[in-house]
Amino acid sequence: FARRTIRRPARSSNPPHWPSRHSLPRNTSPRLYWPTVFLTLEDPRAQVKGSVDPLGLQPIWTGFGRHLVTNLTTVTTSVRQFTVLMMGRWIAQDLIERGRVGEDDALPLFLRFEQIAGYARHTVHGVDDDIRGIERIMRNLSESRRVTIQDDASGMILSDQKTYGIWGLYSVSARISGLLDPDSLGVTPMADEFLDRSAKPVLQSVEKELTRLMLRGGDIEPRRNTTVSALADVMNPALSDEECDFYGSTLRDASRVQEPELTTAARRQARFARMLRNHATLTEPVGRAELTVILERARDSDPDLAHPVDRVIRLESLLAIAHEVFRFAQSRSGQTLTSLATELSDRWGQRLPNLESNTLHDLHEEIVRHAGTEHDAFAMQACDAFANGDYEGAIETLIAWNANVMHARRGAAWIQLEAGGRLDCRFRAPEQPLPTGDDLKTFWRNTYFIDSLKSVIHQVESQA
Repeated sequence: FARRTIRRPARSSNPPHWPSRHSLPRNTSPRLYWPTVFLTLEDPRAQVKGSVDPLGLQPIWTGFGRHLVTNLTTVTTSVRQFTVLMMGRWIAQDLIERGRVGEDDALPLFLRFEQIAGYARHTVHGVDDDIRGIERIMRNLSESRRVTIQDDASGMILSDQKTYGIWGLYSVSARISGLLDPDSLGVTPMADEFLDRSAKPVLQSVEKELTRLMLRGGDIEPRRNTTVSALADVMNPALSDEECDFYGSTLRDASRVQEPELTTAARRQARFARMLRNHATLTEPVGRAELTVILERARDSDPDLAHPVDRVIRLESLLAIAHEVFRFAQSRSGQTLTSLATELSDRWGQRLPNLESNTLHDLHEEIVRHAGTEHDAFAMQACDAFANGDYEGAIETLIAWNANVMHARRGAAWIQLEAGGRLDCRFRAPEQPLPTGDDLKTFWRNTYFIDSLKSVIHQVESQA
């Protein structure tokens, strides 16, 4: 692939191939999926749907989380998928700059490349848990030795590969991280130099066939195809030393973040990553216990890091329990507020751990900034009620909070109170056991993007 020396003009403000901003993955569990946003650019899946976030908590915890993790989303957990994104757009950029295709062809080129890369990683390396579209890849291979590479239904490895594949889910994060050029469809000069060193020597021998497949598609036998084998060599599950340095700097440490409003937090992220490496279990979801350890370690040595960690810990004390109690109320249609309050009191007692009336006392301004004054008022009212053991008042507040959120979305409240304080659940949840009183001491629900950072740290440093 010829080294690029010509920089083309900035892309149009509304390119036709940019991902849709109004859709969520099908068959996605509300418990496992949370939309992802940036303070500067919105992720295509950031449009909140009622079935995902009944209390409108997502804008709050994402805003607080961005003080610790600036460049990753809840779904950008795979270093190798960043590799696929960069390489596909790198080759597409080369073809555009050489005049072989137009800008409108960039997306079809990438979708075909993503398919080839998926088959290469699976057939050569046996990867089956780190490929978007792996189920269709495995099904296609089980039906025939030959598979189709194409940007239509005959080759797509996802129902909507553009939106739910790597292009739709990783591009914003890669751009914030300094891997994709904000003014073109290709990669930054830094990423270009990296790929010239790491990928170009391996792919030169199959350049003609790879570009043919990306340009026109076609049928291939992945297990016998030299292009697939060469691509697999570039995407070995084990990162090279150079890759560990490159992705450690850009993804883990966010050293290439340029947005003025994110640069301070980006510098903090590198220090936070070191704390996670030393004091957290990288293969487990984030939890209160490990963040508390990090907070204690940082109080004296790094107050700039301790401050946002402390705020996240205190915020989650309310958000986690608020979501759990609202879900609990959803499963109790026909019962009264009093009976629900009694059930909670019997299980948790009159005093909840980690919550005091002043737990959120200094978080007003930021909650208002991310979610508005009404959310702040509901949050403070719910915090006071829980802290004082007023479960009936807390549930009533959560029901009103949901009604307010759904009204803003032009939808109906999920729970309505009838005469005598009886619950009419319009959107019911399955009954699940409540956490015990002891569980509440470490109860945690939201990720604050920390799990994605953990994943990147683990992949980069376990192979360094």
